[in-house]
Amino acid sequence: MSFMHKPKYFTLRRMAELAILSMLSPIYAGITDAGGATGEVQITNQLVTPVSMNVAGLSYVSDTGNAKDFIINIPEADLQKLAKIKQNAAYQAEVAANRPVLIPVAYFDICLDSNLKDFSSQSLKAKAEITDYNDGTNTISTYVLLKGNGAATNPGTAKEYILVGTGAANVKRSINTTRIVPDTNVLGNGFDSDPISDADDKIWPYTTDINSNLTRTTSNTLVNFDHYSAVKTHGLAKIAYDNDTHAAGEAFKVDGSKYQADQCGTGNAGVVKAVVYLDIVSVLNNPAGTYNGGVTFNFSYG
Repeated sequence: MSFMHKPKYFTLRRMAELAILSMLSPIYAGITDAGGATGEVQITNQLVTPVSMNVAGLSYVSDTGNAKDFIINIPEADLQKLAKIKQNAAYQAEVAANRPVLIPVAYFDICLDSNLKDFSSQSLKAKAEITDYNDGTNTISTYVLLKGNGAATNPGTAKEYILVGTGAANVKRSINTTRIVPDTNVLGNGFDSDPISDADDKIWPYTTDINSNLTRTTSNTLVNFDHYSAVKTHGLAKIAYDNDTHAAGEAFKVDGSKYQADQCGTGNAGVVKAVVYLDIVSVLNNPAGTYNGGVTFNFSYG
């Protein structure tokens, strides 16, 4: 933090001289009644605080304990259940329109301090640099959704949501569940009834149309992001829902974590929510194998 001011300095000697002159001045001026006379020194200062941004923490719990990573494990039985979505009319319509259908695989909180509130001259920017999952030959498309708190003023083109990925411009629907239930023929909350979002631009976990407040972009592109946070304290205590996507007693499940209440400001106001998805179309259309990928997040001002 820097300060810019125009101070007026007075040494002790100079202050004494001023005091003596104040007492003598009525005599020099020929004033015999100095009652009620006052003296005032006014100092005007200006404080300028710089724009500052800091990633205070990440709620993610690593599957390996060595890095901020996660392991996606979809057993054969679960993949067979997942493949039943090919029979779903809504899914078929998306495929016919050459649109990706997103399946969430991880979600977590990012505690982001960002003290620039007025975006009239510059704004917070964000990007996700994605390395699509690949086995050296085949690629499974990867997507990331970021959600800020929407607290900036004069946001201009800055939106609260950012969807990143090669085909982000064409994404309309997502799987609306977080798990594949074992020993059943249903996907999460009911495969046969409503396996994917029931309307365009309702992307899990958001249950309303987010398109009007959404920026769609390809990987590694900085875009304006509507988020402002200058919280008093950080606790950063986490709640790990699933740090293993193939948890005991359940089949495939989204790897998720978040902060406990009030850990990134009151009401976790400083949290940026992140979700990582795969394109289920490319999951089902590629051969079995080990696919590796990753995401790098970047926040800056400009």
